[in-house]
Amino acid sequence: MNRSRKAIGALLSGIFFVAILMTGITLTYTITKPQMDSIKDIAQVEQATRSMRSIESAIRAVSYEGTFSTRKISVAVPDGMIYVDNSTNKLYYNIKTESTVVSPRSTTTSGNLIISSNSDVSVTEQAVDYIMENDHLKINLTRTTTNPENISTSSLVNSIYFKDESKTIEDGFVLKIDNQVINGVGYSYPLSTGTELSKGVIIYHMDFNLTSVQYSMDIYFTLETGADFLTTEIKNFQRI
Repeated sequence: MNRSRKAIGALLSGIFFVAILMTGITLTYTITKPQMDSIKDIAQVEQATRSMRSIESAIRAVSYEGTFSTRKISVAVPDGMIYVDNSTNKLYYNIKTESTVVSPRSTTTSGNLIISSNSDVSVTEQAVDYIMENDHLKINLTRTTTNPENISTSSLVNSIYFKDESKTIEDGFVLKIDNQVINGVGYSYPLSTGTELSKGVIIYHMDFNLTSVQYSMDIYFTLETGADFLTTEIKNFQRI
């Protein structure tokens, strides 16, 4: 009898431990490739949303009730896949649908529930660099402070990792104007940070001298959802 009680106690402790770990999970719902309206797909999306809400409610209840509290959850999973991403501490339900349930490349947040469509970009702001990443690329760019400091267009992109080929390029990224590397002063900032973004954008503002004339410009590095390339644009180029 004592052995049985010990076994049950260990099981309950294990369940409680898992439940506590899950209390911090953000629930994320990802929809890919919306193209045309479909009553069936809309019903599946609504069912999956209810299931995610049920899981969240159970996690909250177990966390509130404390030690040895448990819940059994019946989850109706339509077409798609449900999984936990331990690296981001998020619970995902991923479904491919042709219905326009969510506008393409959009993200909507309701509490802990995130509903996104074709939004696989993440942007992370670190101590000395930015990381922009999607399913195909992981890009490392130099981070500057928000106060003007020395910037060179030869050292903005540090590396690009091509996930599909498992290859990294770490040099050769030089932006030139009239065949000249531009050195000046300025600052950088991300347009937004986080995950499930439709695109990532890092902006560098520079003031510089070219042929004894003072100019300013903004350099935009953009990584789109699903893209296997980095887009570079110069905007707001003007004499100052």
